[in-house]
Amino acid sequence: MKFTEEKLERAFTELLGQEGFPHHLGITIIRKPDEVLIEEDLRNFLLSQYAGKGITINEIKAIILQLKSLSASDLYESNKTFLKMLSDGFILKREDRNQKDIYIQLINYAGLNKHRQPEANQLLFVVAEEEDIYPPDNNIYKFVNQLEIIGSEKRIPDGIVYINGLPLVVFEFKSAIRDESTIYDAFKQLTIRYRRDIPELFKYNAFCVISDGVNNKSGSFFAPYEFFYGWRRVGGVKLPLHTSSSDKQELVSPQEDAQGINSMFTLIQGMFNKNRLRDIIRNFIYIPDSSKKNEKIVCRYPQYYAARALYDNIKKAQKPEGNGKGGTYFGATGCGKSFTMLYLTRLLMKSEYFESPTIVLITDRTDLDDQLSGQFTNAKNFIGDNLVVSVESRANLRELLQGRESGGVFLTTIHKFNEDIELLTDRTNVICISDEAHRSQVNLDQKVKVTEKGVTKTYGFAKYLHDSLPNATFVGFTGTPIDATLDVFGKVVDAYTMTESVKDEITVRIVYEGRAAKVLLNNSKLKEIEDYYSKCAEIGSNENQIEQSKKEMAQMYAIIGDPERIKAVAQDFVTHYEKRVSEGSTVKGKAMFVCSTREIAFDLYKNIVAYLGTRSSSFENIESTNYAQYFTKSFGVPEEWHFGNLPHRNKEALIQSITFRLADSLPQNVLKEIETKIKHLSELQGEKEKRKKYEYWLDKGLGCCALANREMAQVVQEALQHHDGDKYDLLAWSIMPNHVHVLIKTSGDLVRIIQSWKSFTGKWALANNKKYNLGIDSDAKQFWMPEYWDRFIRDEGHFNNTVRYILNNPVKANLPKDNIAYLFRGCHLNVAMKQELHPTQIKLIATRGQDDSKELYDLLGTKEYRKELDRQFKNEKSNFKIAIVVDMWLTGFDVPFLDSIYIDKPIQRHNLIQTISRVNRKFEGKNKGLVVDYIGIKTQMNLALKQYSEGDKDNFEDIAESIIIVRNHLDLLAKLFHTFDNSKYFKGTTIEQLNTLNLAAEYVQQTKDFETRFMGLVKRLKAAYDICAGSEQLTQLERDYTHFYLAVRSIVFKLTKGNAPDTAQMNSRVREMIKEALQSDGVEEIFKLGDEAETEQDIFDEDYLAKIDKIKLPNTKIKLLQQLLAKVIAEIKKVNRVKGIDFTKKMQALVERYNNRDANDILRSEVYEEMANALTDLIWEVHKEFSAGDELGIDFQEKAFYDILKELCVKYDFKYPDDKMIELAKAVKDLVDGQAKFPDWNKRDDIKSALKVGLILLLDEFGYPPVERDEVYVEIFEQAENFKKNNKTQ
Repeated sequence: MKFTEEKLERAFTELLGQEGFPHHLGITIIRKPDEVLIEEDLRNFLLSQYAGKGITINEIKAIILQLKSLSASDLYESNKTFLKMLSDGFILKREDRNQKDIYIQLINYAGLNKHRQPEANQLLFVVAEEEDIYPPDNNIYKFVNQLEIIGSEKRIPDGIVYINGLPLVVFEFKSAIRDESTIYDAFKQLTIRYRRDIPELFKYNAFCVISDGVNNKSGSFFAPYEFFYGWRRVGGVKLPLHTSSSDKQELVSPQEDAQGINSMFTLIQGMFNKNRLRDIIRNFIYIPDSSKKNEKIVCRYPQYYAARALYDNIKKAQKPEGNGKGGTYFGATGCGKSFTMLYLTRLLMKSEYFESPTIVLITDRTDLDDQLSGQFTNAKNFIGDNLVVSVESRANLRELLQGRESGGVFLTTIHKFNEDIELLTDRTNVICISDEAHRSQVNLDQKVKVTEKGVTKTYGFAKYLHDSLPNATFVGFTGTPIDATLDVFGKVVDAYTMTESVKDEITVRIVYEGRAAKVLLNNSKLKEIEDYYSKCAEIGSNENQIEQSKKEMAQMYAIIGDPERIKAVAQDFVTHYEKRVSEGSTVKGKAMFVCSTREIAFDLYKNIVAYLGTRSSSFENIESTNYAQYFTKSFGVPEEWHFGNLPHRNKEALIQSITFRLADSLPQNVLKEIETKIKHLSELQGEKEKRKKYEYWLDKGLGCCALANREMAQVVQEALQHHDGDKYDLLAWSIMPNHVHVLIKTSGDLVRIIQSWKSFTGKWALANNKKYNLGIDSDAKQFWMPEYWDRFIRDEGHFNNTVRYILNNPVKANLPKDNIAYLFRGCHLNVAMKQELHPTQIKLIATRGQDDSKELYDLLGTKEYRKELDRQFKNEKSNFKIAIVVDMWLTGFDVPFLDSIYIDKPIQRHNLIQTISRVNRKFEGKNKGLVVDYIGIKTQMNLALKQYSEGDKDNFEDIAESIIIVRNHLDLLAKLFHTFDNSKYFKGTTIEQLNTLNLAAEYVQQTKDFETRFMGLVKRLKAAYDICAGSEQLTQLERDYTHFYLAVRSIVFKLTKGNAPDTAQMNSRVREMIKEALQSDGVEEIFKLGDEAETEQDIFDEDYLAKIDKIKLPNTKIKLLQQLLAKVIAEIKKVNRVKGIDFTKKMQALVERYNNRDANDILRSEVYEEMANALTDLIWEVHKEFSAGDELGIDFQEKAFYDILKELCVKYDFKYPDDKMIELAKAVKDLVDGQAKFPDWNKRDDIKSALKVGLILLLDEFGYPPVERDEVYVEIFEQAENFKKNNKTQ
């Protein structure tokens, strides 16, 4: 009665049958085993569809040949070409050149917006007819399961939806009742195994479905797993499920969320309704014109329904019959509204009803415009119009619209409409789509200004826009609609809330942590802040009115900007942020800090930098700090420090000091002067003196000094840090105006390391010389001098002197205190230093003001600099970690790995929702986004969440909840461990701590159920702990216990899976302890088993097995033997499939028996000994199999064929003489070796066919099998393929 994978498959078969997809077993489909098209269906469809055009069989053959000729080796480009043909159709050149070419569509789209036939040279401009009632479509629909496909391996996908013989949707199922089998396994099966073995199938793929019955998701074949989503709606706006036919029943009520099993019904009834499926295939699968990442975006259900609802509403609203209000889409911030705009744009541009409209996409900020235009200008093929441009000015837009009656997609900002009030066009087929429609795009108000010169009337940007395009239809997209939005754009035609977005795993939950009490020096100030919000509410909470209330704002900023408070905020922020980084509670360390004004933001920046400069690891005590002590604690004492040996040049693991300089840093006259002064010295003395004089002149700051430019210095520092921890350890550095000092511990070739720094930064400098005014000669060919100076560090004293020299270089060069060289220096001698904030990791993001001080003006930089910072912050590897902002980057700025936002600004309603939504984007390893409140916004946040969706307050949780979860789970784990003595972990020596960890891992494995429960509890503990790691409410003991359980889980995971989870996000001390624990007591053998480099170890060596036998912890020993056995079985399976499968079954039976042992057996040592002995015996049994052919006079490889021949006798119940079987096995092996001598034999159908024919003739010659069984040939050929693939010696 178990609900197995097979039953799930049957359930999908039944549901698809109800939608009109008749079921066919794979064996009933007529085709060649290595082909995936059902050619007969495609042929029949085309003959029927184009009978009136007189299409011929030869022409259909040409179409099929064109489809089959798409290359499976370049899968992405082939799929892109096919989907273009599928969605937009193509022109068929006639066999008879006197006949008119035919516009072919591979699917009959009757019932949808019918595309008219384009001219051959206008294929991208295909448009559609108005929706009318069409006859039923004549497509041939099939759901085929268990279809065997032969590629480089035989694979059997669980299900495929065919339309007209084209395999458009591939299904993969997993059982819902097996914990170890998940839909992620289904995803891997599709995208790894199937892609490798049967790529031919995915040339024609529209999308894939993965399901275990409870979790049901669809997505692009090229998308990462996290971008597969459920389809939780059937109707457009949460309508009842489709119930038109009598054999269907309503399975989910309209109000009920489609979760669990219900999501299977909504997926099928939503996506696989015939009309909707064809619509998705035709209009809602986006592939960019060019993509380095193989992007293919399949719409999510909110995007589909929103685009369709808006399209229908725009029809009704179009002038002159309509009012021009096309409707508002209320979509949660982060749910992919830009793609919804893209899908809507395609629908509109393809629509005959709108007569190829002109579309104007409007944002309210330049950075949003850049983001949107980048996406749209790379979608010309998808949109169906080659004129997709970002408009530079209003005049430019007028020029583009002049004389244009149709077409064109123009992207612009709302502010460009303030340049004049002239009419742009009075056409009615102009559609304006507004992004972030809650801001300046709804400002229609008139303002009257009275001065000495008279009365001046001005209007909001939106007024100018509407007057410029009086007959356009306006559509608004927003995550936070306000009343004015609805006034301008019309009613909300579809909505998708934050709660739905979180449930659909499109965005993550947001957690609130209040820290206002930590930084408000006087509690009465909290009351003043609350009063401020009350006054805002009294005057209507209108943003413009609040701006006018200068008195209240001034009082507010006086509180927030109090110097002592800013100082307290700076210190608390640094402590909180660094705590999260050290605890591994942030995925990439990116955070945003929102300030009230530019002045306060600048003060905060200066306070943070000042605070960073007062710490022990900073630059205040350079001369007295023992840097070598930090280094040796982290890295140990280098060999050359012990013995004073002169190391070989470029030897790895040396500590080396390097100096390299700009090409123009030492003019020719200086170089000549130096040469004159040292020419009388010996060679050795001359080199020493030359270096001293070079350093003296370098510190004079000669040449262009491009490194004194903030942008350039940042790029150089990023380059130094890029391979830190990989090719070298960066210990100290200083970026001076015209040269760089670096101290590293190398783990690679020094020449290549330095070249990697110079190559990237040099190209960047020459390319950006003009943009950033670097001062390099315009005809310069190189940025750096090819030479560099290096010296190895001899001892502790030399190390200390070198670090001090590097860090003190700006002081020694007498650079003014405001020179950026003081910022671009640092030392990372241990983990704690690396986790500390560095001043250059913090940037203030704001536009320059006319009256800014020089310091602030230089800090903010140019528009190009801000664009560069935008790029850096969105780069997960960039060292730009903290963005201090005021208004910029708070809407439409997407950084998926941003997981913390600190708010010190009074924000309300829609602005507040937009701001906190910066941290709700989805990213691998990110479970939640953290909002840290320094001003007391919680009440306002609850009001905002209530206003925009009653249910959305559930999407927001207080950090107190995470603390409760942590404590509850620590309590549950304590109960699990109540009989285990962990005292020595907390109070013992290092060795005792390690032993305790290993004993704890052993304790956890006492039964499979116990282990599963423990692993689940700790996983949930970790998720909650990541959120509240920065909170002072957690005690140190609670933190220690958390890390204890995490360490145990990692060890158990390593034993079971071969790689430990979460270690990168773990406290560094505990991380090292786990490593040592795994290496103690013999467990280090696990590392060797998983390491492909460990090829010299003889896994059948008796000493090796004896070493494992000495491991005292029984569960650990058994896990290790299990891994070892799996490895040896994999070795034999490479040659002998039959024995490999047989031994696998034996091992699985042993493991299952061990996992199902009774809880009463935990303390019985004989149970463990019996299992260990059984595994060891099976290892030796496998070992004997390698020489088992000796008795028969055949080698190991020949015996592989002997075993398959013998097994087939048993399987199909026939007899065959043993002596003849031995001779036949030898002959088969010789035949396979001879026929499969080509390296790419398994990819060449002609060679494989010849091998099959040869095998059949050989078997017939030997009279095998004596009965007619076609399956025998198939299984022998599979063994032959397996043998040849893994037999490297041939």
